[in-house]
Amino acid sequence: MSFVSRAGIVLGTAVIGMAVALPASAADSVTVSADLNGDGVADKVSVRVYDSQRQVLNTEVGGTTLGVLLPLDSHIGVVAPKIVDLSGDGTQDIVVSEVEGANTTTFSAWDLGPAGLRQLTTPDSQPMRLYDGGGLAARNRLTCTDDQGFRELVVVSAEADWNTDPIVYNGTRTSYRVADGVATQGQVVPITAQPGDSPLLQGELAAC
Repeated sequence: MSFVSRAGIVLGTAVIGMAVALPASAADSVTVSADLNGDGVADKVSVRVYDSQRQVLNTEVGGTTLGVLLPLDSHIGVVAPKIVDLSGDGTQDIVVSEVEGANTTTFSAWDLGPAGLRQLTTPDSQPMRLYDGGGLAARNRLTCTDDQGFRELVVVSAEADWNTDPIVYNGTRTSYRVADGVATQGQVVPITAQPGDSPLLQGELAAC
C-alpha cells in the first residue's frame, strides 16, 4: 500500500495509524536524513508504527511525501533505517529492518524510482530480502565493494559445520550489481571449511 502527497494534498490513499501496545523499550517513530535524488539536499526519511504488524516508511523529497507499508516486528518496534548507496550512482537507498530474530535481522531495501518509492528486487521482479547476523550457527553479512568504477552489493551466507572442532563454515559470498532498483547476480565465491574469523565471512553494510 502506498500513497503520495504534494503540498499537503493527498493524491492516493492516506496511511492513518492506530495506537498499539509496544514494549517499554521499543520506539514508535524514528527520523533520519538521506539524499534520495542526488541533488545534494537532505531529504527526510522516517519510519513509524502503523499497527501491531506493520510500519510506515515515509520520505519527503522536494515537497512530495511518499509512503509505503512494511512488516513490523512488534517486539522491537521501529528501528532507524540504514542509509546507503547500493548502486554507487550517488543517490542514497534506504534499508529498513522488518524482522529482528534472535540473531538475524531481515531487511528490505528501497530507493526513489520514477513512480515513487521502489523496493529492491531480483531480475524476475521478486522482492530481495537481505539478512545480517546469524550468531554461532550461521554467518549472514552484507557489504559493498568498488571494482573498476562499479559498486557491488556482497551477500555472505554460510552455515556452521557442527562436525568439526573448531567449528567451520560453508556457504557462498555472492556479488550483485544494483541498477534501477534491480539486483543482478554476478560472481559467486564458494566458502568451504572456513573458520569464523575468515575474511570471506566478514562484511559491514556501512561499507555501502
